[in-house]
Amino acid sequence: MPYTSETKNIPCYWYSSRNGGTSWTGTQYNTITLLSRNGANGIFTRDGVSYLYIKVPKNRRYVKEVITYYVKKRIIVGYRVIKARPIFKTFILRRPGLPATKVSRQIGITKERRKPIYGYIAQPRRRKIWSIKTYFVSKKITLPPVSLPDLTPHYLNFRSEIRSGHETSNTVTLVNKNNPLDRVVTVINGATNGFHAGVGSWGLSIGFQDNVLDDWATIEPLRSQSLYRMSSSARNNIANLANAVVEYQGLKATIAQWAISTLQILIQGKKAVTKALTDLASDPQKISSAYLGYVYGVSPLISDTNKLIGEICEPGRTWRRYSGRASNKWTLESSGSNEFSSWTIKRTFKITVKNQVMITGTQKAPIIQNHAQTNNLAAGWEFIPFSFVADWFIPIGSWLESLDLFEGVTVKNWHESRLYTETYEITVTHKSAPWSNWEVSGGTQVFRGVLNRFKREIQHGTPVLPLPKFKNPFSKAHTVNSLMLLIQQLKR
Repeated sequence: MPYTSETKNIPCYWYSSRNGGTSWTGTQYNTITLLSRNGANGIFTRDGVSYLYIKVPKNRRYVKEVITYYVKKRIIVGYRVIKARPIFKTFILRRPGLPATKVSRQIGITKERRKPIYGYIAQPRRRKIWSIKTYFVSKKITLPPVSLPDLTPHYLNFRSEIRSGHETSNTVTLVNKNNPLDRVVTVINGATNGFHAGVGSWGLSIGFQDNVLDDWATIEPLRSQSLYRMSSSARNNIANLANAVVEYQGLKATIAQWAISTLQILIQGKKAVTKALTDLASDPQKISSAYLGYVYGVSPLISDTNKLIGEICEPGRTWRRYSGRASNKWTLESSGSNEFSSWTIKRTFKITVKNQVMITGTQKAPIIQNHAQTNNLAAGWEFIPFSFVADWFIPIGSWLESLDLFEGVTVKNWHESRLYTETYEITVTHKSAPWSNWEVSGGTQVFRGVLNRFKREIQHGTPVLPLPKFKNPFSKAHTVNSLMLLIQQLKR
C-alpha cells in the first residue's frame, strides 16, 4: 500500500419550509473516512528471520466511460391496400371471308393484397470504454537469516478518521402555539446544524479536538515513564549485583534464619506446623517480619540468582532489544443547547508513548555475553539506611542504575512512538425552547467519530533518563510495605 492520502466525503443537507414564508436550505460536506500516511518503508526482523515488505504494482481493468450512440433501423410503419383487378387475355378471331381480328376477353380477377410501407428509426446502442488502473499491494518477502537484525526504524506519520451518523435522515416539525396553521417543517439528511426557516437554529458543528499528540505537558510525563520502564526492561535482564553486595550479610542471616526455622518445624511434625501457623497468624509483628524478610531479602536474591544463571548459561547474542511504554486515558463529557435543540457530548482520549532501543556488541567484543555488572553509585545508594523509602517518592535508585546501562555496547537504533486515539459520541435532541411559543416534534440524531494518530520519530545518541521526579507513593505494593513497616515499629 503506498503512503498517500485517501478521503471520502458525502454531501449532507437540510431543507426548511414555512407556510407563507421563504424556504431555507443548507449543504455540508462531511468527511466519512480519511486515511493518510507518510514516511518510508522499513525492514522488520523477528526470530532471526528478516521480512521485507515491498509495494507491488497491480493492474485492474475498469469501465472508464459508457458512450451512447444510435443506429438507423428500417421498420414497417403501415400498409397500402391493393384492390382486386380483372385479368384479360387477347385472342385472334378468325372468320371466313373476313380478316383476322384481335379480341380481349376477361378470364379472371386478381386477389386483394396489402403492401407494407417502410420507415426508419434511430435505435440507441451503448459502448463501454475500458481503462487500466494501477494500484499497489504490500508483499512480504523472506530474507536469508542474519545474526544481527537488519532493523531500520523509519519515520512514520499516520492518521485515520471514521465518522458515522451522517447517512441518516430526520424530520422536525414546529407548530406555532398561537396559530396552529403556522408550521415549519425541516428535513435533515445527515447535517449536524442548521436553521428552522429563520425561526431559530438547531444543532452544532462537530469535530475532533486532536490537541494531544504534540502537547508537551501531556507527552513529557509519559515519555519519562516509558524511558524508565525501558530502563527497567533492560535492568530486569541483568543480575542486580549492587544489591547483592550491599545486602550480603543481611541476606545470609535472613536465609539462615528462614532455613533453620523451617527445618525445625518440619522435624517436629504436623502439630508443630499447625502451632507455627497459629502463632504467626496471632502475632502481627511476626506476620510483618516474615513478609518484609521475603520481599526485601529472599525474593530479590532468588530473582538475581535466576538472572545471573540465565546470563551465564545463555548462548552468546550479538544484539538485545528493550522497550517501555506508558499510557494515559481520560473522558470528558459536556452538554449545551440553542433555540431548538440540546446536545450531550462524550469524548474519550488515550495516548500511549513507547520507547524502544536495540543494542549490539562492539567491534572488539561483538558477543554480549555477561551483561551483569556492579554500579558503584547504585551500590552506594543502597548502603544509605531507608533509601528504599525515598525511592517510593522519587526513583533515585532507578536513575542511578541507568547511568551505566549502555556502557560497553553500541546503540544500533532508538525510536519513540506515540499513539493517540480519540472517540466522540454526540446526541442532538430537538426540543422546544422554554421561552418560545413553538412546539417541536422530531427524532434524535446521534453522530460518532473515531480518530487514530500514530507518529514514530527516530532518536539519536544513547537513551538518557530524565532526572527523577516525584511519583505517586500510594500504589498497592507501597501501601502494603508501609503498613508492614509500621506494624514492625509498634510496641506490643
